[in-house]
Parts: sequence; C-alpha cells; structure tokens
Amino acid sequence: MMLDDASGCNMVLVDFSEYIHSAEGLQDANVITIIDHHGYGSVTTGNQIIYDERPLGSTATIIWIRYRNCCIWRRCNI
Repeated sequence: MMLDDASGCNMVLVDFSEYIHSAEGLQDANVITIIDHHGYGSVTTGNQIIYDERPLGSTATIIWIRYRNCCIWRRCNI
C-alpha cells in the first residue's frame, strides 16, 4: 500500500531523510525515528526522535545491527 498523504501519521523514515523523497504531508506528520546511511537530510521536527545514521553501505546493515544488538536473534533461533 502506498501512502499518499502522511499528515497526522506517526512515521519511521528508513533509508531517507529528505522531504523530497517522502509522501505529501510529511511536514505535518509525527516523525518518531529516522534510520539512514546517507547522512543528515532536510527533515526536521519539534519533537525528540531516535535518529540512527551510520556511514555504512546500506540501511539494511544498520537494521541488522539493531536487530542483533537487541538479542532478537536468540529468541528466533537464527
């Protein structure tokens, strides 16, 4: 499902942090987390957020590190 208007939605941005790459209305959304490997973008918020940006080859690597660090792999027998 494609999100056409993010106004009023809670949003987790993955692999981007630029308004131009998002759905319409992101300026009026509640961005709660950004996970990206590209660096700081143009998205701003008046709220505190979790911002995880690392100079790695892909955002998938950041997600894998977060997954591994939460010990989820032990519970899933991976």
